[in-house]
Amino acid sequence: MEILDDHLIEEKVSGTFKVWPVMIWGFLLLVAKFFRISHWPGGLIMLVTFSAGLTAYAFSGFLRCKGKNWLNNLISITGLIWTAYIVIGTWYYNEILLNNRGALIYLSELVFFFLLYEFLKRFGNKKKNKRT
Repeated sequence: MEILDDHLIEEKVSGTFKVWPVMIWGFLLLVAKFFRISHWPGGLIMLVTFSAGLTAYAFSGFLRCKGKNWLNNLISITGLIWTAYIVIGTWYYNEILLNNRGALIYLSELVFFFLLYEFLKRFGNKKKNKRT
């Protein structure tokens, strides 16, 4: 908050971080982890895809909210650690979790989901802001 001529001016956040998409991505991530623990087919693919989606949504929200939402910051930091674990795990530690192809798939999905959220944010808001 800033004071201008004895009036408080609220800092306007350029975007809001919605919790529902996080809950949906988180539920899907739990289902993927259950598949992975149970050794059912497709568990690793689901884990990579859903974690990339959640991380991309958090990164997009971090840029939009400028770091003012603590939940978004927490998910973004966790997403950075997870991304580093996947990328570094392919080069060191005998390829824990994924191989080079899996890391490439994860990073490409991360970029795809991030661009999708940014595209929807920019072009979805223009239709709402137009006056009739």
